[in-house]
Amino acid sequence: MYHNADADYDAVHITDSNFEARNAAFDKIAGICELDKIVKHLKLLLNSAIEKIANDEMVVREY
Repeated sequence: MYHNADADYDAVHITDSNFEARNAAFDKIAGICELDKIVKHLKLLLNSAIEKIANDEMVVREY
């Protein structure tokens, strides 16, 4: 499936304890476009965390 408009990542309700389950559920219904968007978003968050670590700053988890 290329696109599924009904796929909603619902990042507001993601926590450390439910990330894997919610992410897996999203992956099952999401199309390629949605998955690409989420991968790019997670890459930005990861790069930000790496930069903060390199600058000896506190890293706060976000989704």
